[in-house]
Amino acid sequence: MNPAKTCLVPVLFLLSETPLISAEKTMLRGQLEEGGNIICMASSGKSAPIASAEEMVVVDEVANHLIDSAYNFTWDADGVLFRGTVPPASKQDGKAVARVRRQKWNTFRPIGESKIGGVGVTAVGRGDETFTAQRWIVQAQQGKAISGKSLYGILMTGAKEADVLVTCRSKIVDKGSGRYAYTYTVTNSSKSAIDFEWAGIKETIEAGKSFERSIESQKLTQEVSGSAKIVFKDNSKYTITANYWKAPSGGG
Repeated sequence: MNPAKTCLVPVLFLLSETPLISAEKTMLRGQLEEGGNIICMASSGKSAPIASAEEMVVVDEVANHLIDSAYNFTWDADGVLFRGTVPPASKQDGKAVARVRRQKWNTFRPIGESKIGGVGVTAVGRGDETFTAQRWIVQAQQGKAISGKSLYGILMTGAKEADVLVTCRSKIVDKGSGRYAYTYTVTNSSKSAIDFEWAGIKETIEAGKSFERSIESQKLTQEVSGSAKIVFKDNSKYTITANYWKAPSGGG
């Protein structure tokens, strides 16, 4: 086991797929250090899009600064897991350039800082290591469904659109005459086939393909907390936050 220390630092954060109310946002961050150098960092940032005062967007990221080894990680925040594998850092001009795995998700319920937050990481030749890192999580158990709005969870390798691997999206559309269409879409933007479980759906999706399920109903249900489990062809496994609109039982 290598000697390491943890650090929890408040910093500024700015990231959203839509314009923000303010340029100043809050990030929670923890890091694992060795010899004064960061070897792994976890950060969680929140923002509120201008287009929807009720919506909150959260981005959670784990960065690997080790050049010679991938990190398997499990980030537990009050029992809500973000889990996966971050490849080794690349090397440019003799310096490590961190590689990351990121989840981006939204909610229409209140969020707050987790009471407990810890990241467990494992790398070849290093054994198990842990460090403290709180995360933004949903505070309410359920919230009323909103027609015309989407809930999503996205697995990414960075901040750009081209870095998206998998997207889970739940949407409600008003069809008129008191009927609503609930759609559940999983898009595999990676170069690998995936197996996934989310919102009661279990399927396999080939690289570059999507899966969609739709249900019509006269009912508006609730937003519920959800996680998507994703397994790639190389057997790398991820668990990401992906809330969704609860499917109406039996349609109708």
